[in-house]
Amino acid sequence: GFFAAPKIINQDQILKALPVQAGNQIGSNESTSTGYNYHCPKLSLCIFAPLMILVTRKAHFNAAHKLWNPNWDEARNEEVFGKCAHKNWHGHNFELWVTIAGEVDPDTGFVLDLKVLKRLIQDKVIEPLDHSNINLDVPFMQGRLASTENLAIAIWDQLYEDLLNPRYRLHCIRLAETHQNSVTYYGPQAMTLLQP
Repeated sequence: GFFAAPKIINQDQILKALPVQAGNQIGSNESTSTGYNYHCPKLSLCIFAPLMILVTRKAHFNAAHKLWNPNWDEARNEEVFGKCAHKNWHGHNFELWVTIAGEVDPDTGFVLDLKVLKRLIQDKVIEPLDHSNINLDVPFMQGRLASTENLAIAIWDQLYEDLLNPRYRLHCIRLAETHQNSVTYYGPQAMTLLQP
């Protein structure tokens, strides 16, 4: 399947295993029939990844929350969180993007049926969150500070296992609480390529 055998190897291994074709400079991407060979001499790791397509479903919900650290006193909470720590809460019109990465099914032309993704997001995310108090009403946010960052992580956790498939899986969650502020989460296994 698409995700059955991811390969993460170092630069020396990939350069020995995959000779550079004439005219293809080190540092470029060499397209193959099964994916891309990323020649990345300035990075300590290289990744061999199959070609994929990203599919995104957008949703929205309205919810209230308060940013408040129970380990701090009121003065410290107000200093750090400002109006977001107001005792009477505040609300947002959240926008959510759920992105799936995978390969196209030759029988349907889809990565996955978007009706299935729509129902999953509705049942696992929108129903618990819409018109709720995130701090008080949402089971999967209990024990977490109700920041947008933590909410994006919690939404990932709600959806991830249901989107594990040999042909596709959850790629990222993007969550916007205002037109100016949003967060994007790629999951706990996301790898940062570090320079040596």
